[in-house]
Amino acid sequence: MTNHLICLTLGKTGVGKSSFINAITGKKDCEVSSESKACTKSYEIIETQRIDEKFIFIDTPGLNDAKGDENNIRKVTDAIAEHPNFRAFLILLNFTDARLDASVVSTLTQYMAIFPIKDFWKHTIIIRTHAKKDDDDFEDDKKKIENAIVKSLLYPEFKEFKSFMQENNIDLPNSIQEFYVNNNNDKFERTIEKNKTEFDNICKAIKHMNPLFKKIKKYEFQEIDNSGKFEKQIHKIKMTFIPYYGEPIYSNPIIVRVDELSKYPKLRVETRYEYGSVRGKCKNKEIERSKYETNIYLIDKKEVRGSECFKGTEWISK
Repeated sequence: MTNHLICLTLGKTGVGKSSFINAITGKKDCEVSSESKACTKSYEIIETQRIDEKFIFIDTPGLNDAKGDENNIRKVTDAIAEHPNFRAFLILLNFTDARLDASVVSTLTQYMAIFPIKDFWKHTIIIRTHAKKDDDDFEDDKKKIENAIVKSLLYPEFKEFKSFMQENNIDLPNSIQEFYVNNNNDKFERTIEKNKTEFDNICKAIKHMNPLFKKIKKYEFQEIDNSGKFEKQIHKIKMTFIPYYGEPIYSNPIIVRVDELSKYPKLRVETRYEYGSVRGKCKNKEIERSKYETNIYLIDKKEVRGSECFKGTEWISK
């Protein structure tokens, strides 16, 4: 996948994010949600080919469902680390949105904290969904919201967000590329047909962006935590992102595995699985499975549960 052009899609539940990815990739790998319920519980990676280039779209949970979900953001960060050819953040908004939603700002802040890149906004594209391009008033309505996001960042309610960017040496945007997708309750094939030119233009815009990173280094280390009743051996990974321009970006340590140590006899191990994102074709999917284990000890003739320890993730076929 090293030659694929990688981009990350962000948008609140119901904006049409999964529908957009399905249509631009020509696949139905992303389950489509209703306005009230998100179907993407963890990130998904969907590959496709357009304009003679290979693309990967990373689909993320709806922002208002992933609020405070640092685990998902960590997983996405790890996915980006596997693909240095990362190009763009795609922010999906409803056609009529004149400013960024609070949940979008919250998530952007978290990614900016992880990747404080000076020209962050030059790697950002706005995709406006539910654009009724066939309506007579479309061009007039389009003029009203063009560049509205950039102007809105100067409003008082975005003062904190603006200060955050300035503190992290992130340039404020002068303009952001915007595209308009007509996906108003059409059949899948019809949506692809109606938006073919716009989809190609989006992919060309991604292609013309420079990669964010020229290199990513990984460092693995271990430490012992004696703060609890039982010792924990923690395996961590630290990543350094080397941007094409600017200083290296050092990530916070990401815990990838925890083992519990104890001087007491271990009676048994209880295992729990948590199922996350899905990838692959509709009838032959792989499911991401996170594994957790809890040690049961014998202490003073009583069974005592240790703490639950994360053992890592794997993909299983189903």
